[in-house]
Amino acid sequence: MSRFIRRAAAELRLATWLSIWFTSTWEELHADPEERRLRRTLLKILDRLVRRAQADGDLRHDVDAGDVTLMMALLLRPMPGLRTELTQRSVDRYLALMLDGLRARPDIQQLPAAEIGLADLGGA
Repeated sequence: MSRFIRRAAAELRLATWLSIWFTSTWEELHADPEERRLRRTLLKILDRLVRRAQADGDLRHDVDAGDVTLMMALLLRPMPGLRTELTQRSVDRYLALMLDGLRARPDIQQLPAAEIGLADLGGA
């Protein structure tokens, strides 16, 4: 799952920036039936990766694919006014921290509230 997230980050970063710069882009993507189908497919793949990583004991059991999706969206959203170079460095750094925090460990602290699933995101 880590490999998938790292590879997807660059492409997702572009999509995130476009949706911020051009709000109509996000609306157009949600209105396009093919884009909705592709989004559902991608989320199903991510869900399978999450379940497999949990079954293998690599991913903590108190997260869901929705959690990972929202974490990626928040991480890849650029901070206004931040230099491009610093934005890139921070994304790489915090992506590593995020992935480390998702790893299953014996000393794991229980997360507050229930996990966020794909159904919580609507349209999954």
